[in-house]
Amino acid sequence: MPSRQIIKDTLSRKKTPRIPIVDMAFWPETVKRWEGEGLPAGADLDVYFGLDKFGQYYPNDSPRLPTRVIEEDSETAIVTDEWGGTLKKWKKTTATPVHLSYGIKDISAAGEYLRRYAQIDNKTVDAKQFREYQKCVAQGDFIAVFPMEPAWFIIEHLLGFEEGLMALLTNPEEVTHAMRTLMNYSLGHIRWLIE
Repeated sequence: MPSRQIIKDTLSRKKTPRIPIVDMAFWPETVKRWEGEGLPAGADLDVYFGLDKFGQYYPNDSPRLPTRVIEEDSETAIVTDEWGGTLKKWKKTTATPVHLSYGIKDISAAGEYLRRYAQIDNKTVDAKQFREYQKCVAQGDFIAVFPMEPAWFIIEHLLGFEEGLMALLTNPEEVTHAMRTLMNYSLGHIRWLIE
């Protein structure tokens, strides 16, 4: 049974010969190490490990603020992201960036960010991801769309983990408004993608 059918049937709660076996991503440093340990260079890892292939599409759910490089050296770059935060990123490794600051200090300041969602065109696709989607379709792979989960990440991206958790307690109405705004934006985009 093809991978696409196994994944579809599993999600539909139908009987399948086995559960799907997938991995969403392999870090480049891990693949390089494996190649040093005997993995054939350039191997298709899904095929090599007998995994079920599936394509992934990640919509851009940010408020799409302008990004810029504040400073950089040969190892790192300090940048502003599409959420208004300031991050330190590593250039030569796939390490998680460090947040130096976030777009807002308090949930009550989220209004200007949230108003941007009414102005953003959510009927656009990322060209690189769309090419990957077309390749997956041609191969008969299952394709999953992964919008940002609205029940937490919009708060974390705007405020950070600690302030975001506090906002859940101190200002639940504003948190709910932020989550609903992102959810409605994401649903509109996904409906357009499906159509």
